[in-house]
Amino acid sequence: MITLDHLAVAGETLAAATRYVEETLGVPVQDGGAHAVFHTHNSLLGLADGLYLEAIAINPDAPTPERARWFDLDRFAGQARLTNWICRCDDLDRTLADLPDGFGAPVDLHRGDLRWRMAVPRNGILPFDNCAPALIEWQSGGHPAEGLAQAGCTLERLEVSHPRAAELRAVLAPLLTDARVVIAQGAARLRAHIATARQCDPVIIRGATENDVAAVRKLWNAMIRDTTATFTTEQKTDAVLRSLLGERPGAFLIAQVDTALAGFVTWGPFRTGPGYARTAEHTIVVALPGQGIGAALMQAAFVGASAQGIHTLVAAISGENARAISFHDRLGFANAGVLREVGHKQDRWLDLVLMTRRLDPD
Repeated sequence: MITLDHLAVAGETLAAATRYVEETLGVPVQDGGAHAVFHTHNSLLGLADGLYLEAIAINPDAPTPERARWFDLDRFAGQARLTNWICRCDDLDRTLADLPDGFGAPVDLHRGDLRWRMAVPRNGILPFDNCAPALIEWQSGGHPAEGLAQAGCTLERLEVSHPRAAELRAVLAPLLTDARVVIAQGAARLRAHIATARQCDPVIIRGATENDVAAVRKLWNAMIRDTTATFTTEQKTDAVLRSLLGERPGAFLIAQVDTALAGFVTWGPFRTGPGYARTAEHTIVVALPGQGIGAALMQAAFVGASAQGIHTLVAAISGENARAISFHDRLGFANAGVLREVGHKQDRWLDLVLMTRRLDPD
């Protein structure tokens, strides 16, 4: 039998992976350490029920390993995201014998006092496009979760989707019985639903004014400068934002927590011409992810855009922005297609994912 042990969030850097976890869940993570053999390093977050989450990335100060890194980190690119789930077992060799080829061979590993064996494929890629669990056998030094502070985070559900979901379920059914793990048909991806105990101040949604320009500029330009969430590299000026406010009366909303800007959403023409008059494309930027602020902004945008006669909202999302794609999916947006390699930023080509939501039935 195998038991869910922990989740892994990968990033191009450990700082990016750690920031993704902290911003998404609204809690701090703890320092982990460096790994020999695969030359990675991590930070850790304790979850309820003896689980934990690790943020992991290639260690730039370590040498290149003699074999492919675990978790397919050698090929990782883009924004930090949940990439792997790990299950523990009491006898790794016997468990591997009960599984099809491809789950890897045991590798002896250590970090500090911790000692474990982990099954790692020679190419670093787990079966089912990395949607199959990695397997671990803890040997000595205890378990990482025992030394982690609890931040009030509980894994409620782990969704594993894959085009060959039925096959993956059949492979794991004799070994894994965990109601939290749901294997579903769909594109290859992982999604964790984690409940948090944090309490946030009430969110006020209101129309933007010129008094918000400086705060909006700072938040928007940070996204433009530091991420591939938008393909542009041209930062916003106060003059541009004031002009946008004038062009979009009622179509620029602010989320405010206490007295601070917590995010904004704005929408405008999808394309020029009268045939597109009732279709709008929106931009949403949130300073405090994982606290329901984005959802509150979008619900207000649905009401505001519908009142303006907008029939369909379009989201144009970077193919690397898995979190935004998942966010819009939860809000009822449908995937309308992918434009391959139409954007170029940070020395790489980027896909554009188009998602749409109808605001009225007519």
